[in-house]
Amino acid sequence: MNDKWLLEFFKAFRLCVTTLRIYPINNSSAINALDTVENLLDEHLSKNDSLTFTELSGRAGVVGFENVSQDAKSLSEELGKNFARCRVSSVTIKKGYTREELVYIVQNLSKYFREDWQADALARGFGHLGFNQVKYVAVTDEQAVVDKISSLVGEAGSDVAGILSLLKEVYDDMDGLSAASRPSVTTKLALELSKQEPEVLREIFERELPPKIEASGIKEKLLAALTKDKITEVYQQITKWYGDIKSSGISDFEAVAQLDRLKKFLAKMLECSASRELPFKLYEDLFNLGLIENIPDWAGGKSLPDNLVEQLEILKNIGAEELVSSVWAEKLPELTEKLVSAQMREDIIKLILKITANHKNPDVAVRQKAASALAASIKVLKARGYENLLSVSEHLFAEWLESESSREVYEALADILFDRIVNRILNSEFEHAQNHYELFGKLASELNRDENKRTYLAGFILRRTPKIVPILLNDVKSADEVRKKEAFEFLSKIGDGALDPLVKIIKEVADAHIRMLAAGILKNMGSPAIVRIKEELNLGLTKDEIHRFLEVLKFVGDGSFFDEVRQLMRYPDRDIKQEILRYASHIDMADVDKFLMESFKDEEVARMAVKLAAARRSAEVIPSLIQLMTSARDWELKEEIAIAMGEMADKKFEKPVIEMLSSSRGIFRAMSIEQERARLRAAYVLRRFGGSQEVLKALKKAARDKSHAVAVTAAESLKILESAPAILSKQGTNT
Repeated sequence: MNDKWLLEFFKAFRLCVTTLRIYPINNSSAINALDTVENLLDEHLSKNDSLTFTELSGRAGVVGFENVSQDAKSLSEELGKNFARCRVSSVTIKKGYTREELVYIVQNLSKYFREDWQADALARGFGHLGFNQVKYVAVTDEQAVVDKISSLVGEAGSDVAGILSLLKEVYDDMDGLSAASRPSVTTKLALELSKQEPEVLREIFERELPPKIEASGIKEKLLAALTKDKITEVYQQITKWYGDIKSSGISDFEAVAQLDRLKKFLAKMLECSASRELPFKLYEDLFNLGLIENIPDWAGGKSLPDNLVEQLEILKNIGAEELVSSVWAEKLPELTEKLVSAQMREDIIKLILKITANHKNPDVAVRQKAASALAASIKVLKARGYENLLSVSEHLFAEWLESESSREVYEALADILFDRIVNRILNSEFEHAQNHYELFGKLASELNRDENKRTYLAGFILRRTPKIVPILLNDVKSADEVRKKEAFEFLSKIGDGALDPLVKIIKEVADAHIRMLAAGILKNMGSPAIVRIKEELNLGLTKDEIHRFLEVLKFVGDGSFFDEVRQLMRYPDRDIKQEILRYASHIDMADVDKFLMESFKDEEVARMAVKLAAARRSAEVIPSLIQLMTSARDWELKEEIAIAMGEMADKKFEKPVIEMLSSSRGIFRAMSIEQERARLRAAYVLRRFGGSQEVLKALKKAARDKSHAVAVTAAESLKILESAPAILSKQGTNT
């Protein structure tokens, strides 16, 4: 053991932690990383009883070694962050540890802190592990996630892949937070991301992030978090990118495509409130380059007066209609921004309610202005993490949508109310979300309503539903049983839009209970579910996916999938083939017997096929079993056939069983143990066929066999038949 071993161990352990954070445990990269760590551990434990991995002052170490080299010190600092984040000061691995125990340590260090390392490990039967945990001053779960954000952003640097990875990790952590605390954590994340380089910001805004992350409003909050200096830096970089495209020498077609993407990114940046603080000259330059079509009206720094209290005093005396029809209308987003900054929640609610009060105004033009003003103010609230304040007024949004006749207005309201559905689901407030969703269904299906409105809303709900399904799917996978149940209930009401995610649950989720719940919903959906599952059953599935489907198919459609499952017998895996045979054997179809008989020819599963075919007791399989007994050279298979013949107890089997019992060893070789066992089985099952002269004669001869086991068994069968021939003869009658 030397410094070289320590350095190699640090490298291997760090790689393993990183790999298991990204890849599943059965991935080849994860397996290789674990193998390397295991080899180094075994090298150490061959001379020691245990290894203790410690963290002190932000550095990891191994007891008995000093971090002498610079590389070792650097690696120890990186690993120390994992220990600190997981709130554990030392981990001891004792000689005799298992692969599962090693995986337990690495997976926990690669993800989250836990407060019960030792108790949890013991509960899992991991007796070769020991832990010492850091004692912290109690902090809220929210604070723990917030603290983690800064650490993760620091680790990721300006690496785009690292940033996207940290987004996923933070949102996974947020699943464990209360609904009320998630917006503030999202805001903190946005503030950290707003410090990134323009290249990273562009990647975030141009990529389509996972649905859960998109729905949280992180992009809107990131826009709101950008400062004047940062947005100036972004605009300067956009100008540089423009020059690079122009001078790159690429084709006109490619140049147009790149410029189009650049313009879209710039358009998104123009939505940032900090853009209004930049000088007019900057927008003039962007316009002259052709990157914007018009210089924004607000360019040059227009803003609301500073005296917010005075503004609110004036607004108290303004009616709902005047609020959306006067000069105040264009200033409402800025006013909302100021109210948010001042954390004046009650005034924000009053403002939204006042705008919404226009929903009963008979003048459609006023309602159009009100819907536009409402959408603009809500956009600010979403960006700043204050959208939960809308819960006070959302029942009015629903009432307005139900009564509205103007297409321009009900289109805007549909977007607003559906966003509330998404927000409610994210906050695990399923009852409110379902009520709104059911309203959409009602408005989209009632024939006595405005046909244009009904048609639009039917198409709208069809387009937007796929946005919430992945969020519900994520809740279904949650460890929170209440959340899981309510998400399933919601999915069951979505209809055909839930087909794909429910099938995906069966295909991908390891938890059998969850898959059974999904199967129950699919069963109630009838033929569309059958068709969709049939489409999925093909040879492109992995072994685990086939296994998951087979476990639940009988609860969805019994024999509906027989033809598709039958094709999966070509999958080159013995376990899967056996599972398919077991599934098929419970289906009440004549084709199943033919399928089982076809499987007699497959050496990997012939024995199981014989057993299952006999259990079905179909007369159709009798000739095939006799032929197989005659042609088979595998004594273990012949033994299984003899058992099957005994189970069915058909007189036609008497002759082949006698022939197997009478079979002798070869001239130049001894009888194998398999042959002896098969003959013993034949001697036993012959008692099932009654006391015919042929059976008695064969048993008498076998009672003198050189194999003691065969002789004793044959004698027992003979005694039984001779003492009760009439009963057994009747038992063996072919029915």
